[in-house]
Amino acid sequence: ANARRAAAFATARARAAAPKRAGVVARLWNEYGWTAVGTHFAVYGTTLAGLTVAVDRGALGADPASRASAINRVCGLLEPYAPARVVDTVRRSPTAGAFAVAWVLAKFTEPARLVVTVLLTPRVVVLRRVVRAGIAAAVGGVA
Repeated sequence: ANARRAAAFATARARAAAPKRAGVVARLWNEYGWTAVGTHFAVYGTTLAGLTVAVDRGALGADPASRASAINRVCGLLEPYAPARVVDTVRRSPTAGAFAVAWVLAKFTEPARLVVTVLLTPRVVVLRRVVRAGIAAAVGGVA
């Protein structure tokens, strides 16, 4: 009986806390939402572009044979899911092959990109507010 009461109490306490958590999530979304999404995609795009250039230029220390081997492994992963035309393009085009390898490498950077996004988003929000205030002052001063 005591265990049943304790479980019921814990359930009631969890239900009471749920709206508070939902309120926190809603507040964070209202403050950072779309800016966080945009920041995340900017960080992702920058990471992917940088890795593509690094793989294409051999900056990651791989010789041409190692790059070809990596491209063939990525093509092996793509074959069951992508159309044959896409896999052939990745095999034949050095740029497409570098992009495919960089895309796989970018998957390993996801935890670090999440941290960067969380750290950058508040700063981006502040910067947006400053820029908008400056634009509003400039437009208001002209009229």
